[in-house]
Amino acid sequence: MAIAVLEPAGAAVAEPTPVHWVLFDLPPGSSLEDGLPGRGFVGEFLRHVMARTPDHRHSFERGSVARAVGLMRQGAPVCCPSLLVTPDRTRDMVFSRPIAYSLPLHVVVRADMLDRLAPHRTADGAIAADRLVADTKLVTTITEQRVYPPLIAAALAKTAARAHVIRANVDFDTPFRQLVAGWIDYLFAFPGEVRWQVARAGGPTGIRLVPLPIAGMPAYVTVHAACTRSSWGAAVVARIDTILATAGPRPPWLERYLADLDDETAAQLETILAER
Repeated sequence: MAIAVLEPAGAAVAEPTPVHWVLFDLPPGSSLEDGLPGRGFVGEFLRHVMARTPDHRHSFERGSVARAVGLMRQGAPVCCPSLLVTPDRTRDMVFSRPIAYSLPLHVVVRADMLDRLAPHRTADGAIAADRLVADTKLVTTITEQRVYPPLIAAALAKTAARAHVIRANVDFDTPFRQLVAGWIDYLFAFPGEVRWQVARAGGPTGIRLVPLPIAGMPAYVTVHAACTRSSWGAAVVARIDTILATAGPRPPWLERYLADLDDETAAQLETILAER
């Protein structure tokens, strides 16, 4: 496990507060490069926080959502810069104010295979997740890295012993490669991932992936920094909240996030931000 440490600038007169971040690779939003936060809005957010916390000693490791959540549930003093809030997580984690907004999980399908999902679309074009997942003729891959909201999780729970829902995968990239190659019929992902993942997956030229909304899902979800629920974690999150409060409605990492999205997704998110 590689860990990088960024020392605070200047001579410290007191022992700095250690803050250990677990980062996961979910481009274009989050990446780790040379042991430090890379490009993407999560890296921009962390650099913004680090510049305003010279009394903190920030360190980093490449991990996964499962590792970050697992460590916090064990009580280890760690933080993660980009997690979704779920009721079970709030028992073990302290969450910051939102650092970003995202469209919720969508069903992603190849444009040339849209007709396969037609029986499971509602009158307004959204996907009925329960009907889709129950269709044994359509194959998908799910990853333990993702947090599936109750609506999707309940549908997946009913397919525990079904071969058409592949559960062996533990990263974000493999399902996209399988979809581009035509090995699976659809996947669940955020629309903001699609453009980057298509370029990364390679495969036949001219392949276009289409994100379809899921019936019953919210218009957007919020992304938060989180630390282990403890006096230390609460103090770190309180400091982050103070920084967020002074960052304004269009902080630099939000502009980075919008720049990494495809035009349609960015326009939808701009509408959501304008209405808040």
